[in-house]
Amino acid sequence: MQDFLTNARPRVNGALLRQFKSQCVTLLGEVVKVDNSGSNFTIKTSDGIDVVIKLPEKLQAVIKGFVEVTGLVAENGQCIYASGGYVMCPGENIDMALYDVTVSKIHALGAAVYPVVDQDQIAT
Repeated sequence: MQDFLTNARPRVNGALLRQFKSQCVTLLGEVVKVDNSGSNFTIKTSDGIDVVIKLPEKLQAVIKGFVEVTGLVAENGQCIYASGGYVMCPGENIDMALYDVTVSKIHALGAAVYPVVDQDQIAT
């Protein structure tokens, strides 16, 4: 789990997942469904796509609202293995349209404008 937390990873929306198969990403969405088994849940991403989040362990608490998930994109590009975990976001009002525009712009402009920097490259 350490690599997921310290290495650079792109923020994506639902449409971008297929471009990042087998890579670690961060995805923001609103919980729309929790599986009865507690082993996964579904979020609606900023661009309106439902994505299944598969958990390494069953949920121990209620999950609702907005969550940020860090994990590995599955080969099918339609779900994420939440190896890096998830964080429930405080508040009920996140401007998902603005978030989606921001994510889209970052990917459209590319690494030349927004370089990806690993934690070990940052001077202390």
